[in-house]
Amino acid sequence: MARFPIWLAFTYDRQRSRSLKCPAIGMPAQWEGDLIKGKNNASAVGTLVKLSSGYLILAKMNDATATSAVEGFSAALNRMPTTARKTLTYD
Repeated sequence: MARFPIWLAFTYDRQRSRSLKCPAIGMPAQWEGDLIKGKNNASAVGTLVKLSSGYLILAKMNDATATSAVEGFSAALNRMPTTARKTLTYD
């Protein structure tokens, strides 16, 4: 039986328990982005979660710098349709 990391389950449950709005378009958010940093800020991973289904896209980052975050999220967002990007909110 596959085991999922505890942070994945926490992220999914947290998304389902609240209603989010996209400030840019004033409608309910369909996607939420988060950044998870590792011990001593030595590593990081970005998450993009579709709130209606829990579908998760991981954004790979080389380290925990702002430059890596921009590059990682940009690569992940560029694979999504433009309409989906407009419904993204970020903590």
